[in-house]
Amino acid sequence: MLQEIHTLTKGPLELDIDGERFTLKTYLSEIPVGLFELRKMVYGEEQAFLKEDQLLLPEDYTCHHVCVYHSDILVAAMVGMPVDQSPYPEMTGATGDELQSCYFSSKGIVHPEYRSRFRLWPLLTYLTFLHGSNSGYEDNLSLFENKSFVELLMDVEWLSHLPDVFYEGDNHRYQLFPARVNLKYGAEEAWEVLDPTVQNAMQENRLTLA
Repeated sequence: MLQEIHTLTKGPLELDIDGERFTLKTYLSEIPVGLFELRKMVYGEEQAFLKEDQLLLPEDYTCHHVCVYHSDILVAAMVGMPVDQSPYPEMTGATGDELQSCYFSSKGIVHPEYRSRFRLWPLLTYLTFLHGSNSGYEDNLSLFENKSFVELLMDVEWLSHLPDVFYEGDNHRYQLFPARVNLKYGAEEAWEVLDPTVQNAMQENRLTLA
């Protein structure tokens, strides 16, 4: 059964990152405050990647959300869910053993003003992978548009044997690349990039790998 990370911390977790105060919150089967607005800014306006009616999908109402707020504004978010509850099988055609014991993460986004300084992307990745691992899954499956960006954070297995995956966005078709990575390895790689004060907060609140 999925677990809410914030129940382990007995509520929202305050984080001090590079002199700024952030709040970590997680949601299960609930749309986080500010999610639509953040996705609209990044996916709709900045990247012209998604149409407005694509910003919230059915799985968003049942999955696990990791969210980071600054001054009560959502500035970073990522979703995770069992792969059989995700759009991944339909989009890739993957079946059987390719999906066994797999988690799915998607829609990791960071507000443009918070990308270069606070290391929020590895924080999202770490917590999402931690949730998947603690929920009993071994590997993570994802669909990425930008291979080089992903490879800056960790080594993944690009599943080139699967059919090409395309997504109809707002202004053109995007190719998405399926990838697989061990959850514990991915979490460990993301951990190494976290701000030391964040690492301390994770340890103090027992948000670490078993």
